[in-house]
Amino acid sequence: MAPNPQRNEVLITLGDYSTICRMNFDAIAKIEKATGPILHHIANADNCSLTLTDMINIIELSSVNDIDRDELIEAVQAVGVIVTFNEVCKLLL
Repeated sequence: MAPNPQRNEVLITLGDYSTICRMNFDAIAKIEKATGPILHHIANADNCSLTLTDMINIIELSSVNDIDRDELIEAVQAVGVIVTFNEVCKLLL
């Protein structure tokens, strides 16, 4: 399945792991509940103020697929913080 840019979908790739994410109202509400105001993350993206837990939550909660959180965490560990941050920025910016 390929992401649909007209639905604001983005392919997130962390090494061999990939998922399609969409920042719709439901995802934003879940992310804000878990991590705080999304606009704060967007405004501070260049300051790298996102924690690793925030980045994992953003990917997990905006995914259009069912995600195994442990698999996502393993993928993040495999590729590292910088790659994960760059992928999350695709969603936020």
